[in-house]
Amino acid sequence: MNTIIEALIPICFAIASGYIIKHLANIHTSVWSGIEKVTYYLLAPAILIDTITRHSLAELPWPTIVMVTNTTIFACCLLLAFWLLFDKSLSKPTFTSVFQGGIRFNTFIALAITNALFGDKGLIVGALVAVTMIVLINILCVAIFCLLIKSDSSTSPSLIAQLTRNPLIIACLVGLLINILNIQPPKAIADSISLLGRAAFPIGLMAVGAGLELKRLFSDWKPSLLASFVQFAFKPVAAVFIISYFSLTPITATVIIIFFSVPTAPSSYILSRQMGGDHQSMASIITTQTLLSFITMPVSLWMTNQFFVFNSSL
Repeated sequence: MNTIIEALIPICFAIASGYIIKHLANIHTSVWSGIEKVTYYLLAPAILIDTITRHSLAELPWPTIVMVTNTTIFACCLLLAFWLLFDKSLSKPTFTSVFQGGIRFNTFIALAITNALFGDKGLIVGALVAVTMIVLINILCVAIFCLLIKSDSSTSPSLIAQLTRNPLIIACLVGLLINILNIQPPKAIADSISLLGRAAFPIGLMAVGAGLELKRLFSDWKPSLLASFVQFAFKPVAAVFIISYFSLTPITATVIIIFFSVPTAPSSYILSRQMGGDHQSMASIITTQTLLSFITMPVSLWMTNQFFVFNSSL
């Protein structure tokens, strides 16, 4: 439990720092908008490329991991789609926030906890799990925005254009290609990408804090509650149920559950801003889930340990 709390405290601190700096230093909104773009188009792709290229993905159960992760994600999408059909009080921009809050995951927290529990062996599995999920999740999220957020501009990019320009998808594909082809980038380039990657989540989280209005936390209770139910209750339980039908090592199974139990990604807020979603409710969901994860993560890991017993103690 201490490991989980230690991994989450810096996240909350970064969000709070962004909020405090914006309001005390009176930094203009346009500055934070530029920071969001730098994070989304440069820093976040850098951390993905760095993580994927630094770990060997050979001899891992690719097909099974893909099947488990994708089936769980589609189960969450189905649940959220039914909710949209029957709950007319939820606006479409707000639903995009709920959708992202229910299927995205915080890569930083997931990898940090995985590394703390299992070391390099866990990180290798975590990198593969991240690859199998990020591309699909980004495709689904961009598709939801294109389907639900109507633009008045005739020059609005199509779904295909949005996907081919998505920096997170491009970063995953580039990292995977470098890994598969065993390309060794020059040390200076690899170190530069790693340096940029280390800045991604602190700066991205500060941008989340800067865009947060604490007075909206209670007004956004419904989307936060719905997204958190999917994220912390439905998703990990569905993952455990699906994993039970496959043959996976306890460590691999636990790493998958970790990725399905962490709060939603800070990039959710940035994508919401970029594509015209309800970014204020998205910021509330991210903050609420980060705080709730102090309670839900230990429960998820305890539940996992009941199904997949192994020698390492959680």
